[in-house]
Amino acid sequence: HYVPHFDRDAGGRCTFTYIKLFLRLGLRVIFVGDNYFPHQPYTSELEQLGVEVLYGSWYQGHFAEWLKDYGKYIDYAYLNRPHIACKYIDLFRRHSAAKIIYFGHDLHFLREMRQYELEKNPALLAEANRSKEQEMRLFREADVVHVVGSYEEGYLRELLPEKPIRNIPLYVYTDAELERRERSCAGTADLLFVGGFGHQPNADGVLWFVQEIWPTIVAALPQIRLTIVGSNAPPAI
Repeated sequence: HYVPHFDRDAGGRCTFTYIKLFLRLGLRVIFVGDNYFPHQPYTSELEQLGVEVLYGSWYQGHFAEWLKDYGKYIDYAYLNRPHIACKYIDLFRRHSAAKIIYFGHDLHFLREMRQYELEKNPALLAEANRSKEQEMRLFREADVVHVVGSYEEGYLRELLPEKPIRNIPLYVYTDAELERRERSCAGTADLLFVGGFGHQPNADGVLWFVQEIWPTIVAALPQIRLTIVGSNAPPAI
């Protein structure tokens, strides 16, 4: 819902790498963040790459009007995050002939249902049902659905057998970027976790790993280190 903060969370990093991929493919990219705010340095980073970022109070109040005028030039609409995508998908259908791709970074309703099964909080069940209704509408109305992970792909194929479901990597790097990463990791034997802790499952996963798995690893490899990297870390982390 804002320009990708590529050094702050996985979703931002993913979006940033895909924008660069689109540019390498020769596409002209226009980015719209739902808060229409030019967060820096991220907005300037996109603009220096050649991305047109729509921001400011005029676009916030007149995006539908802008899309009505310029939608005929848009070939693809790549929507992210269910609570944001549901606000825009109908506008693109109405004012453009663009192929609509919905990228479900996460099946929110499935995650929330799992949390309900653990905590038995009725409010979580209600939220999971609301999320499922919202996400299923996006899945049905989009031309193509992108997910990350084979489980999510199989799950949606059963629900929507006629819908094109694509399982794609979270990040897309050039060969040169991959080579730099391989060199930087050469000769290391430690573990690294990267994740923004504003996303509750990341905190749950790290605490479970440290409590349940890490002691066994340390017993076998006493010199090993675990590094946890991520924004908004709670006191427990």
